[in-house]
Amino acid sequence: MIIIVSLNYICNVENNIETADSSTSFSLNVSIVAFTITGNTLEILLTQRNQGPFRDAWELPSSSIHHEENPDATVLRKLEDLTRKSIPITHLEQLATYGAPERDPRMRTISIGYLAVVPNLRKFEKSGLEINTEAIAIREIKQGNIKFAFDHETIANNAIQRIQSKLEYTNIATRFFEDSFTLSQLRNVYEAAWDTSVTPGNFQRKILQQEGFLEPLGKKLSGDNKSGRPAHLFIPGPEENLSPPLKRNKPSK
Repeated sequence: MIIIVSLNYICNVENNIETADSSTSFSLNVSIVAFTITGNTLEILLTQRNQGPFRDAWELPSSSIHHEENPDATVLRKLEDLTRKSIPITHLEQLATYGAPERDPRMRTISIGYLAVVPNLRKFEKSGLEINTEAIAIREIKQGNIKFAFDHETIANNAIQRIQSKLEYTNIATRFFEDSFTLSQLRNVYEAAWDTSVTPGNFQRKILQQEGFLEPLGKKLSGDNKSGRPAHLFIPGPEENLSPPLKRNKPSK
């Protein structure tokens, strides 16, 4: 979608009023940082470009905003286009707006960055489209091992920093599950995102002492921990914040 914007401005220069008209065209789109966890790894969905500038580089799923859409709807449409399935987005928030004039060599492009959490994203991969789509570990991104198109490395790293920070003081970790989970499974989210170990006893005490943060289901999952004992199942409670926050250890080398 191309939006034509007419800019009218009034400038006060040395007490003289100057009025001017200017016309510019630009593309308005969304760029999506979709997080998922596979095993013990936090991953981001990326697509590999097969044409145009930055050919063979990786980019975030992006799409122009259609005239009849709000940006949130564009995010859902784009992810469903990639996977050809209706996928559960359990958390969605705007990250920032990216509009440097030189960010796209083809034309002026302004992008709304989004952070999304999609549980079990890998089961929605391999859509059959020609474009190469993969879930890439954030460790590879942070180490600079991925060649990105445009300014998408900046957007991805901004989102990684945001989600790592929000894990300390919100319940965003619980959004990596479609339904119930154990404390061990929840702790794995923190360890995967922070790339460090979290002491089980301290974690359990901190999480359970926050009233309303989790709600027990009164059910157990067999064989979830190393002892083999059944583990209690939980769902998110009404309390969305952790206070005081859960502090992270230094990342593993």
